[in-house]
Amino acid sequence: MKKKLLRNFCAVLLTLLCVTLINENLKAQDKIITGKVTDASDGGMLPGVTVRLRGTTVGTATDANGNYSINAPANAVLEFALIGYGENLVKTEAGKSIYNIKLNAISKGLDEVVVVGYGTSTKRDLTGAVAKIDNTKLEALPNVNILQALRGGTAGVSITSTGRAGSGSAVQIRGGSRSIAASNNALIVLDGIIYRGGLSDLNSDDIESFEILKDASAAAIYGSQAANGVVIITTKRGKTDKPTIHINSYVGGQDFVKNQKLENAAQYRQKLFDVANTTFYRQSNGQLAGTPVKPNFDDVSTYFLNPTEIKNFNLGNSQEALDVISQSAPIQNYNLSLSAANDKTNYFVSGEYANQKGVVKGDQFKRASGRVNLETHVTDWLKFGVNSFFTFNDNSGTPADLLQASRLSPYASYYLPDNPTILKPNPVDDGFISNPLFGTLNRSTITRSSLFAVAYADVNIPFIKGLNYRFNYSNNSQWDQNFNFTPSYKTPGTGLNREASANQTNSNSTDAYVENILKYNRTFGDHSVDATFLYNYNYSKSNSTTASANTFPNDALTYYSLSLGATQATSASYSAYASIAAMARLTYKYKNRYIITGTFRRDGASVFGDKNKFANFPSVGVSWIVSDESFLKDVKVINVLKLRASYGGNGNQIGRYASLSPLAVNAGYNYIFGDGTVPAVGIGTTGLGNPDLKWELTYASNIGVDFELLNRRISGSLDVYNSNSSDLLLPRTIPTINGFGSQLQNIGKVNNKGIEFTLNTINIKTPNLTWTTGINLSANKNKIVALQGTDNNKDGIEDDDIASSRFIGKPINAIYNYEVIGVWQQDEAVLAKTFAARPGDLKLRDIDGDGKITPGNDRTIIGYDNPDVVYGFNTSLTYKGFSFYTLITGSAGGMRNNNAILDPASNLITKARGASVAWWTPDNPSTTHPSIDYGNSLGVVQLQSTSFIRVQDISLSYNFGKRITDLLKVGALKLYVSAKNPILITKWSGWDPEIAAGLNQFPLTRSIIGGLSLSL
Repeated sequence: MKKKLLRNFCAVLLTLLCVTLINENLKAQDKIITGKVTDASDGGMLPGVTVRLRGTTVGTATDANGNYSINAPANAVLEFALIGYGENLVKTEAGKSIYNIKLNAISKGLDEVVVVGYGTSTKRDLTGAVAKIDNTKLEALPNVNILQALRGGTAGVSITSTGRAGSGSAVQIRGGSRSIAASNNALIVLDGIIYRGGLSDLNSDDIESFEILKDASAAAIYGSQAANGVVIITTKRGKTDKPTIHINSYVGGQDFVKNQKLENAAQYRQKLFDVANTTFYRQSNGQLAGTPVKPNFDDVSTYFLNPTEIKNFNLGNSQEALDVISQSAPIQNYNLSLSAANDKTNYFVSGEYANQKGVVKGDQFKRASGRVNLETHVTDWLKFGVNSFFTFNDNSGTPADLLQASRLSPYASYYLPDNPTILKPNPVDDGFISNPLFGTLNRSTITRSSLFAVAYADVNIPFIKGLNYRFNYSNNSQWDQNFNFTPSYKTPGTGLNREASANQTNSNSTDAYVENILKYNRTFGDHSVDATFLYNYNYSKSNSTTASANTFPNDALTYYSLSLGATQATSASYSAYASIAAMARLTYKYKNRYIITGTFRRDGASVFGDKNKFANFPSVGVSWIVSDESFLKDVKVINVLKLRASYGGNGNQIGRYASLSPLAVNAGYNYIFGDGTVPAVGIGTTGLGNPDLKWELTYASNIGVDFELLNRRISGSLDVYNSNSSDLLLPRTIPTINGFGSQLQNIGKVNNKGIEFTLNTINIKTPNLTWTTGINLSANKNKIVALQGTDNNKDGIEDDDIASSRFIGKPINAIYNYEVIGVWQQDEAVLAKTFAARPGDLKLRDIDGDGKITPGNDRTIIGYDNPDVVYGFNTSLTYKGFSFYTLITGSAGGMRNNNAILDPASNLITKARGASVAWWTPDNPSTTHPSIDYGNSLGVVQLQSTSFIRVQDISLSYNFGKRITDLLKVGALKLYVSAKNPILITKWSGWDPEIAAGLNQFPLTRSIIGGLSLSL
């Protein structure tokens, strides 16, 4: 027995020894394979290429210079793969260890992957209108706000923002004119979850791409909130097996894009003389009561308004108010990220600090943010992940007053004459114009902390091929502080005796989503099915508390001493919202060229009336890859030709509690109770609720074509769309017997239609030189189809809402006023008098010909606040390591009310400074501008074109070659300079034609920066 055991043991030992020797021999046959992976077309280095030993889990990725190294035996197969490039397979050979690989780029046309909501798709499989912007190409641009990257780059997308430091933006898609009273802003989706936080909270360096869902088929998956289109923002993930540290930083400065053409000191003096001289002219001709006194230009006391101005004029002291309130405006941004990806784990971790000073004193913005995107594969069928960020924003400060500065005399005194450190409340003593710097005395703290996280579990159901379940939980929490202290001001002789006041507002909000998503994707021969099912729940709440006080013993403790105030008050608010939704989307594809997508979504929301809590939103889209047909196979000019058509419905929500009758506490509601010594607090309704309120509903159709021509050197798309929005929310006039004169109802209808065209070209592509261009055009028209349904004159035609300038069959932004046909001149004084006008007054068209101008009969639609065409043009030129990029945007057509500058009565122009305008005077009779003393008793609107051409972005960068990066021991190094808004050409005389909100707006700024991008 012992001998048998000994023999067996020796046999096992011998076997193990043989296996070990064989294994060592096999290992000895493995060798290190190295090489470089480049672009086959231009020889450019390709970082992040996955290099994998086929049939194993052994793999690596190329570094920033395209180099790789991997252990592999002879006769093994290496797979080289990178998104956007065709896969390359290489079989290793004995005696060869260096393999330099060239990958062929796949056209990013129909093969480009896009995010479509609860999933991804290639453009080939889309039936809706979707546009994609790769944000990684824009890192050399100073986009503190992420949506600045979308401005002018996509047909049919407009971005509105102001020039305040760190200001947010609003996105409107396809005209943004579907609703009259509700929001027209696009829905924002961040990493798959609807995002209602501040866009200024997001770091643009964290963004991978933007997808714009324009039509009903593309946006229907978001149903009740997608009538205005959807912007999907996707953040970055790890890409290479090797951990990569990336640094991107820039510094620069800002200035006004367009300085106002305000009166300088000489023009202001001339204007005041003209005012006095015009008064003399009118009194001399009986047009104005009073004794004529002719001013003497050399004696300013005969026409200057107050002693301060006269004193400063005589001393030769004059200042430009805009210079006084302006400050140097540096901008700086620092980004650091660490990322990597392998078979098991993918992560992207980043941190950012941004600091931006506004061009106006008291305006500033700081942001510190951090992001963690992490995903791990527990098994080959289960993975967990989280996408999260935390941001702290500081927008503290009270900016100087642009409007007051625009109107302030050049001969004003900003500080007290006997104490040049104390601001003077009334710089010219007349009380009309206050000191524009006075608000900067306030101490304010305006901060926001935001935490956003999406946690998910993704399960590929075992044993059922193509079936996937995903669970999402997200929470967006926000904490805001708004503290303000207005100091006391009791300096004798200034006319101001102000007690200190302070307030503190603390608010917070939470917006949470729970989502269950089931997907099934299978291909059966020529047939493919892609199904998505969703059930989600959303709960949101917000509350705030405000405490205020005034009249403090001293100012030392500012807003931290509210309990010391003689008068104190508190208030609080709370609101909540809940919704649920179920959705199904099915895409069927036959022979990879006939595609149909159907979507059905049912939403319920707490904001609507009891009778209409739920609504349904269906859509359908079809597409045909015509270029895959046999009859076009031999047409070499056409590489891709795809036709699309879609139709469907989406909704638009109302604000919280809008369907209910609001209650308020008011002294007028108090009542006597008990002995009557102390009135009981009463609560009353302030409006009439409507239990029948429901979603605004938009049904839209879209027909589109996508194409790629001449070996994909030319590509683009053309879309034509038409939408009809009904059940618009408008206040409807009701009999006052109900207790109120109006009630919010679903009564309006609007039609919105347009066309969009995008064309991209590759003009030159060689190993050393690449030149590309892109152009986008869009035209949009809307009209009101129905309003309140009233017909008071019984003519069978619905009445217009003239008081609100809303007209059936006309655009929403119609401007209803008098038609200006000139200026009355001195030789027309007699005729002008018959129209209750004087020489120098605007001459208005007498539409009804009755010899007088009246509001009821002589007003008409004189213009529309909508551009006829919006366009963008970009070009990119790359030569060896140099890259140049520019983007030009603009619009043609469209008018806007500019009375803030062109109407003397609106500007207090006879008592204050204004824009440099050639007003009518007796000595210089203008035919385009009214008299300097024009009273505008009829409220005449003067329009001005808002057409413009803007150089939006210019950037020049240089990527250092391998010799330098190896010397510095870095993976990649790029230096760049860029400018944002460097040039603006427009006839609009305000700050900016895209904002066009008068002289008190914060204009967009021009910025010039220099930066560095470094990878390790």
